[in-house]
Amino acid sequence: MKPPPARIATERLVLRNWEPDDAGAFGELLAGSRDHFAAFIPFFLDGEPAERIAGYRAAFAAGESFSYAAFHGGDLIGGGGLFPRVGPNALEIGYHVRAERVRQGYASEIAAALVDIGFRVCRVGRLEMHIDSDNVASLGVAAKLGFVEAGYDPANAVSIFSRVRPASESSTRSA
Repeated sequence: MKPPPARIATERLVLRNWEPDDAGAFGELLAGSRDHFAAFIPFFLDGEPAERIAGYRAAFAAGESFSYAAFHGGDLIGGGGLFPRVGPNALEIGYHVRAERVRQGYASEIAAALVDIGFRVCRVGRLEMHIDSDNVASLGVAAKLGFVEAGYDPANAVSIFSRVRPASESSTRSA
């Protein structure tokens, strides 16, 4: 697997590796969206923002996982990541959007950018999303991006959605 870039630009967003100076904005995002995140990703609320950012940066540099902060202009609106924890030649995609920015297409935009990078740059053969079955918005993102239900993980109480690299992306062309 090739590593993803540290910065990704979309139509409205910039996804970039977390910076130490993001800790205040990250803490505010977590505090302001506590109930929103607690409903489906309560583990995301654990830990101090500065320590988490240091961990995200170290994992990115080591090629262990790839977490991004997502900005609309100068506003931290959420984030996402690519996580090589779902088997060989595969990545899991995760994303989050602050509560007051939901239903504005940001989750789809973040996830679509990560799908593109996962297939086109990292060259993996499969991507997964692990989604709480009650998270209607994220189920919609998965469907919109062509993911299909592939199983259920009872230990984590999530449905697993999968998408394989399209044939048009299966050639050996360079990214």
